[in-house]
Amino acid sequence: MISSFSTANLNIYAVVQYLGSITIEFTGYKHTLAKIPMQYVNAECEKRYFSFKETKQKVEELKDYTDKIMFLTKEKFDYEQASIDFINPKLPDYSNQCQKEIDQIQHLNRLTNEFSVEQMNKNKNGMPFNKLKINCNINQLVDIFYQLHRELFTDGKPIIDGNINDFVAVIVNSFVDKDGRELSPETVKTMLTPSKTDKRPKPHKRIDIDKML
Repeated sequence: MISSFSTANLNIYAVVQYLGSITIEFTGYKHTLAKIPMQYVNAECEKRYFSFKETKQKVEELKDYTDKIMFLTKEKFDYEQASIDFINPKLPDYSNQCQKEIDQIQHLNRLTNEFSVEQMNKNKNGMPFNKLKINCNINQLVDIFYQLHRELFTDGKPIIDGNINDFVAVIVNSFVDKDGRELSPETVKTMLTPSKTDKRPKPHKRIDIDKML
């Protein structure tokens, strides 16, 4: 009886120890590192957390196509090489989300470039020209087109009509920045998006076309 009682106690003790280790395993992560609600944290390692919601916000703040791809690629590699302590089962895999975002940006950029080439081929019999250099901020130039398309009308129609891809193609095929560098189609498209007011000039920096008409 003593022997079986001791064995039972040992088994119970082992179970308690095991349950205790699970509790430590699930509560020992450094959630305090996260600056956003844990529901948006995909995963954590000892040094940092990975949140695709936050990563996507940072990508949208970047203006250059190459910078976006480089940033997402680094995030993907950092995650894959990290020793992950915690994975949020309610969110998709962080690496997969980064890769899908990379694919989407590259696809949109490729389509924009193809559209631009197509338009150039259609107009190859027109007058040859060199791209014009802009000496103001890129968003100031793009905002002029935005005003003529979205804010200023004649007989109920936009002063310049067309879809967003038309405007992107015209702008990137006609202008270079003050240093002679090509404009990013993705950046221009973001600035032309109505909801991206933060990407266009602030009121005191805006070239107000309405006052000139």
